[in-house]
Amino acid sequence: MLIDLNTRRGVAFENGAPVPEADMAGVVAYAYDNFWRNDVHWLVAPWRLKDPGVHLRLDGEVVDGAGKTLKRIAVTFDEGAAAGPASCYWLLIDPESGLLREWAWRLPGMPEEQEPLRFVWEEWVERNGVRFSTVKTQVGGEQRVLCEDLETPTEIPGDSFAGL
Repeated sequence: MLIDLNTRRGVAFENGAPVPEADMAGVVAYAYDNFWRNDVHWLVAPWRLKDPGVHLRLDGEVVDGAGKTLKRIAVTFDEGAAAGPASCYWLLIDPESGLLREWAWRLPGMPEEQEPLRFVWEEWVERNGVRFSTVKTQVGGEQRVLCEDLETPTEIPGDSFAGL
């Protein structure tokens, strides 16, 4: 999938062949809404903090289970901003490493008294100078999100975005 994020035009491939032209617009729209606006946060949430319509607020400190003090940042979004369905995220940052240690969020309609959904970001790796958390583990649950086989190519073929 290749998408121009400004125009939302793109091209999709399945098993190496372009998706039929009649299906292309729907596939690209689905990919933008589900992969870029939502799923990409699981890979690179910290990099999305400077997107248009994103608002950050230092929201105190939290002491984790190991006694380490983490900085908590509240993240809210303008209507229609490139974000997932949550109305607010909280990021817990390790001030020594600068790495995201945990994130939490409330989905629309969740009661205020209900504990936010929380995931610990762990098993960090470096690829060409970029650090990624490869495992996100739900606190108090059984879900794990894996980001394996990460690649950060140093070059992209010049014709990759031709026609977009």
